[in-house]
Amino acid sequence: MNSSPLEQLLNELVEQVAARVVELQAREQAAAPAHASPWMNITSAADYLDLPRQRLYRLCAEGAIPHYKQDGRLLFHRGQLDDWMTQFRQPSDWILTANRAISP
Repeated sequence: MNSSPLEQLLNELVEQVAARVVELQAREQAAAPAHASPWMNITSAADYLDLPRQRLYRLCAEGAIPHYKQDGRLLFHRGQLDDWMTQFRQPSDWILTANRAISP
Protein backbone atom coordinates (compact mmCIF):
# COMPACT_ATOMS: atom_id res chain seq x y z
CA MET A 1 0.00 0.00 0.00
CA ASN A 2 1.50 3.31 -1.10
CA SER A 3 1.34 6.29 1.17
CA SER A 4 0.30 9.71 -0.03
CA PRO A 5 2.83 12.48 -0.67
CA LEU A 6 1.57 14.26 2.44
CA GLU A 7 2.20 11.17 4.58
CA GLN A 8 5.69 10.85 3.11
CA LEU A 9 6.45 14.50 3.93
CA LEU A 10 5.12 14.06 7.46
CA ASN A 11 7.26 10.96 7.96
CA GLU A 12 10.35 12.82 6.75
CA LEU A 13 9.55 15.70 9.09
CA VAL A 14 9.12 13.32 12.02
CA GLU A 15 12.48 11.71 11.23
CA GLN A 16 14.20 15.11 11.07
CA VAL A 17 12.64 16.25 14.35
CA ALA A 18 13.62 13.01 16.08
CA ALA A 19 17.20 13.32 14.81
CA ARG A 20 17.36 16.93 16.05
CA VAL A 21 16.04 15.95 19.48
CA VAL A 22 18.69 13.23 19.79
CA GLU A 23 21.37 15.72 18.73
CA LEU A 24 20.25 18.33 21.28
CA GLN A 25 20.09 15.74 24.08
CA ALA A 26 23.61 14.58 23.26
CA ARG A 27 24.88 18.17 23.38
CA GLU A 28 23.15 18.78 26.69
CA GLN A 29 24.62 15.63 28.24
CA ALA A 30 28.09 16.51 26.96
CA ALA A 31 27.87 20.02 28.44
CA ALA A 32 26.70 18.85 31.88
CA PRO A 33 29.16 17.18 34.25
CA ALA A 34 28.59 13.45 34.55
CA HIS A 35 28.33 13.59 38.35
CA ALA A 36 27.08 17.08 39.12
CA SER A 37 27.25 17.73 42.83
CA PRO A 38 23.99 18.45 44.61
CA TRP A 39 25.88 20.94 46.82
CA MET A 40 25.72 24.65 46.10
CA ASN A 41 27.39 27.72 47.51
CA ILE A 42 25.48 30.91 48.38
CA THR A 43 25.69 32.31 44.84
CA SER A 44 24.54 29.08 43.18
CA ALA A 45 21.73 28.61 45.69
CA ALA A 46 20.54 32.19 45.25
CA ASP A 47 20.52 31.72 41.47
CA TYR A 48 18.76 28.37 41.81
CA LEU A 49 16.03 29.87 44.02
CA ASP A 50 15.95 33.15 42.09
CA LEU A 51 16.53 35.11 45.30
CA PRO A 52 18.94 37.94 46.08
CA ARG A 53 21.97 36.72 48.04
CA GLN A 54 21.17 39.11 50.90
CA ARG A 55 17.72 37.53 51.29
CA LEU A 56 19.32 34.09 51.38
CA TYR A 57 21.79 35.26 54.05
CA ARG A 58 18.86 36.58 56.11
CA LEU A 59 16.91 33.32 55.74
CA CYS A 60 20.00 31.42 56.97
CA ALA A 61 20.44 33.75 59.95
CA GLU A 62 16.79 33.22 60.87
CA GLY A 63 17.16 29.44 60.51
CA ALA A 64 14.32 29.53 58.00
CA ILE A 65 16.10 27.62 55.23
CA PRO A 66 18.11 24.37 55.43
CA HIS A 67 21.82 25.06 55.13
CA TYR A 68 25.23 23.91 56.34
CA LYS A 69 28.30 25.80 57.42
CA GLN A 70 31.71 24.44 56.53
CA ASP A 71 34.76 26.53 57.45
CA GLY A 72 32.64 29.68 57.40
CA ARG A 73 31.07 28.87 54.01
CA LEU A 74 27.36 28.42 53.61
CA LEU A 75 26.41 25.30 51.67
CA PHE A 76 23.03 24.16 50.44
CA HIS A 77 21.81 20.78 49.24
CA ARG A 78 19.68 20.97 46.08
CA GLY A 79 17.22 18.29 47.28
CA GLN A 80 16.66 20.04 50.58
CA LEU A 81 16.07 23.35 48.83
CA ASP A 82 13.51 21.65 46.59
CA ASP A 83 11.78 20.20 49.66
CA TRP A 84 11.87 23.59 51.38
CA MET A 85 10.25 25.29 48.40
CA THR A 86 7.36 22.81 48.31
CA GLN A 87 6.06 24.17 51.61
CA PHE A 88 5.18 27.40 49.80
CA ARG A 89 3.03 25.74 47.14
CA GLN A 90 -0.29 27.46 46.72
CA PRO A 91 -3.52 25.70 45.80
CA SER A 92 -4.42 26.06 42.15
CA ASP A 93 -7.82 27.62 42.70
CA TRP A 94 -7.06 30.73 40.64
CA ILE A 95 -9.28 29.45 37.85
CA LEU A 96 -12.41 29.71 39.97
CA THR A 97 -14.01 33.09 39.27
CA ALA A 98 -14.68 33.85 42.92
CA ASN A 99 -10.98 33.52 43.77
CA ARG A 100 -9.50 35.50 40.87
CA ALA A 101 -7.54 38.64 41.57
CA ILE A 102 -8.82 40.09 38.31
CA SER A 103 -12.39 39.46 37.32
CA PRO A 104 -13.44 39.05 33.69
